[in-house]
Amino acid sequence: MTSKKQADGKSAFSDLLLEGLESSRHSLGRIEEEGEKLVRRMAAVSERFVPENQRRHLDELAVEAGKLFGHIQQSVEENARRIVERLNIPTKKDLEDQIGKGLTRLNIATKADIDALSREIRNLRAKLSGQEKVSSPKARSAAGKKTKSRT
Repeated sequence: MTSKKQADGKSAFSDLLLEGLESSRHSLGRIEEEGEKLVRRMAAVSERFVPENQRRHLDELAVEAGKLFGHIQQSVEENARRIVERLNIPTKKDLEDQIGKGLTRLNIATKADIDALSREIRNLRAKLSGQEKVSSPKARSAAGKKTKSRT
């Protein structure tokens, strides 16, 4: 029972981390949008008031800022993955696999087992209906011969 509680706790913590990561991604996206707006405004102002050589430097800074933002986003995602790996938090698939193994040990059919049996039943029904169609004309002709020979 404690392992189930631990798994539930880890799952809840994993969900919390994933929600935080998604929130961080959303925030980074908003920061990126605002940064782009700021760069566009700066470019418009620089065209009117800033000399050409300083505009080139501003353009270079804007390119560097874009690269830096990309590195920040990658770093956040990489650090989040590392944290999840270090904490050994099971993923949803891991939990489903563990539950499936438990059901197998208890000899309880899983969804995959039921799906496989359903496919097998459909295949058998198709084969039977195919055999009935093939055997039907033979059965009729055999029945017709028996009635003729009796008369």
